[in-house]
Amino acid sequence: MEKLRYMNRIARQLSDVDPVRRRGQTDITVDEMEMTVADFYRRNGEEIPLGELALDADLRDIFDASKRLKTAKSAQQFLQQHRKAVVDKVSYWTGAQRPLIKKLVESIEKKIGELNLFADSRREPEHLIQITVYATALAMNYMTRGKFVHP
Repeated sequence: MEKLRYMNRIARQLSDVDPVRRRGQTDITVDEMEMTVADFYRRNGEEIPLGELALDADLRDIFDASKRLKTAKSAQQFLQQHRKAVVDKVSYWTGAQRPLIKKLVESIEKKIGELNLFADSRREPEHLIQITVYATALAMNYMTRGKFVHP
């Protein structure tokens, strides 16, 4: 009861005081939004079209190891091994729903396999950082603009 009285007293004292934290700047205005909340959630259930992701050049840049290297391994297997960590971190830091990020990473894995790319085992931390940052950038594009890649 003592705590309730204390909280009541503080609430009355601070009722006319403005919050200490200021309001932030808007990232995107309503006029700039290209989809509704309903469209966003409806789309999250869909397959991510690989054609929408301009991945080829970017992925070749990230996974640039020659398959002739003794330390080369399949980039697709590399990403599959690290999928959970990448999905968890990208989802956490972007605020995007985990199923969306999982589908994004799986789409990237598929494309890496199609391109037959390789990762250098000696550069695994570098590859992991780059693919995580890349997926984060794609997710943020989607969160703010409704598209993974902008023309």
